Amino acid sequence: MTTEPLPTELEAQAVAEGGSYEVLRRRLSALAKGLEERAADLNTRRLAEFGDSKTTLLGRLRIMTDDNSVGRDIIQVGELLLFGFNVSRATGGAVNLGDVFGLYRLVQTGEGYEVEPVPLASSFLADPTFGRDFEELYAYYKNARLLQLTQRGDKLLMAFQMGERSSDMRVFRWAVSPRGEVRYLDARGSADLTYPPPFDFAWTRATREMEVSGRFPHLNILDTIFVGTGQGVLTVKTENNTETDKGIFAEPLDDNTQSLDDAQIEFARVGTLILLRVLPYREKHWRGLIYNTLTRRVTRMDAITQACIQLPEDHGLLFPGGYYLQGGDHRTFDAEMDGMQFERLQRSPNGEDVLYTFYEHEEGLSALFTYNLIARELQSPLFAHGHALLSDGRMVLFHDEGAEATRVHPMQVWQTPFVSDEYAASRPPSGTELGKLGNAALVRGISDLYQLARDIENPEVSAERYQALTAQTRKLFDAHHWFSGEVSPGLGDVLHEVSAAGENILDEFEKVQAMRAQAEAALNTARAEQKQLLGTLHPEDWDDIQPFVDALGAITAQRGKLLTIREQRYMDTAAIDALSTELGEAQTRIGTATGEFLAGPEALKPLSEEVKALSARADAAKSARELGEVLGDLGRVGAGLDTLSELLTRLPVDDATGRTRVLEGISGIYASLNALRAGADGRRKALGEEKPPRSSPRSLPSSRRALPVR
Repeated sequence: MTTEPLPTELEAQAVAEGGSYEVLRRRLSALAKGLEERAADLNTRRLAEFGDSKTTLLGRLRIMTDDNSVGRDIIQVGELLLFGFNVSRATGGAVNLGDVFGLYRLVQTGEGYEVEPVPLASSFLADPTFGRDFEELYAYYKNARLLQLTQRGDKLLMAFQMGERSSDMRVFRWAVSPRGEVRYLDARGSADLTYPPPFDFAWTRATREMEVSGRFPHLNILDTIFVGTGQGVLTVKTENNTETDKGIFAEPLDDNTQSLDDAQIEFARVGTLILLRVLPYREKHWRGLIYNTLTRRVTRMDAITQACIQLPEDHGLLFPGGYYLQGGDHRTFDAEMDGMQFERLQRSPNGEDVLYTFYEHEEGLSALFTYNLIARELQSPLFAHGHALLSDGRMVLFHDEGAEATRVHPMQVWQTPFVSDEYAASRPPSGTELGKLGNAALVRGISDLYQLARDIENPEVSAERYQALTAQTRKLFDAHHWFSGEVSPGLGDVLHEVSAAGENILDEFEKVQAMRAQAEAALNTARAEQKQLLGTLHPEDWDDIQPFVDALGAITAQRGKLLTIREQRYMDTAAIDALSTELGEAQTRIGTATGEFLAGPEALKPLSEEVKALSARADAAKSARELGEVLGDLGRVGAGLDTLSELLTRLPVDDATGRTRVLEGISGIYASLNALRAGADGRRKALGEEKPPRSSPRSLPSSRRALPVR
């Protein structure tokens, strides 16, 4: 589980109390709304100029095969659809091209879509060399079956399984010209059937040189986070403190005996993110963690250990089944992505969308993710066993109907923004300001404006966020020169205001942080003092009145401290109230115990004996100095009697007779104390010494000589 020290409640309190920081915060919020309005206006004008780019379902169709078969893949070849399938070889007969391939042309009708068969004999598949290689494959390999149809660069590849394992392949290779002409090359295309690396950044292995020794040793990762695996817990800390195992993230490990050296740890920095791959001792699966330096959060995301690709424009990361943005927003989809490899990405010519394709080799299943740069969102994935993307952006998507062979193969037709470059270039040029600027440039600018507004309004503020906000605003002018032009008049002025406000609010926020740190330190000190105080309150062990008096006095003093620090700015008042409640309960408990103790017949005996002992010391004193010491002790005993008599009026002593006995006893001790003080003071004067300061006990006031009985 993740434990994150985010002061959101204290931030809300800062807002409520106002001040320079909040004035600037409200100013930034107003600027953010202005940016959103300008971005929305620009986007509306852009859509009117260039059109929408949503992916929508246009319709459905069915492809019919001559024999029962299991569909495997579909791909576009020029403006044609090449459908590949596998027929049953139970009869042992020869397999011809028509048993594996079907070639079709997509046709739109008044009722939707359908396909027109294209004769194989008049197509590129009629190449005689390919025919011989195809016949040889099925003649010599009884397990031969189609695995995949794909295009790599300018080559069309047809992958067939030969042996019992899918890795035993023969790949037929075709050359595809820019005009769509297809020419057979050979059956040696295995080297072309490669996949991009699963990561477009480098992982670094953590080594012993990064270890920081101590009670709880950890690894120093980029001087930013510190990772430990001791005590059976995977811990991430942001402070280089080996005296504690507490951090911002902790989760149990399977083996609780492992040390730091037993785990394999790798890391990578991608923008504001630090990625971790951890393979604990005796565990078979890597754990993936993402630390965001802006939000100071750690997120568990194991999919990043399988594959991880950077999103465009430094937006964040894409991994099988979800994404994580630099600002901290992330999403995962409830989809099975085990074994998925990153296959390719395709950008739309309008610059607004990117299509990411992941592929699982055994089942031939693809997962298609479309990322929108303006919304900075990943659409829900489309799963398919094959997809054919035509030049006008229409995509025919095929999903395997199951293990049962059939003659009817249902498919879907989608409209996507992923048109070919040639199709996009055929659009008549526009002479408007937006047309001259271009859709791709507008998309990047509008996306950055929306993101800037979102960053301003983000409730999780920090000094790092405000620093990034100011830097981000400055970079916008370099990245988008037209922000200061006529495309959106006044936009540049708003951004300058955002930059200035960001710098000012950073100064104020640092002051707020300092005051918050002071408040937190005062609260922690009060917690520690109160914990220590409450730990000493054991009235069942006390056989003298003085511990009761001291305990009640200490509780009163602690309540006074809490009332004082409660007035500090940015103090967690809820925590102070909880401490006050705890003190009130302790005061009631000790008060009750004190009342019960005073109701006993021997409660005041120690005080009487102490007065007698002081009287004996006074009689034996031979000097003014010795008498001064006795007078000082008399003052201490008198102060205790003052506290005790005040407490007695508030203590829950139910026995009226017992209360009267205690009050009379206290009055008697006061009388003895005053008589003793007067005698000692007179003797000291007789010895010729100056009168000491008024720290000696006062004469018993009349109210103390006759305390009322309640």
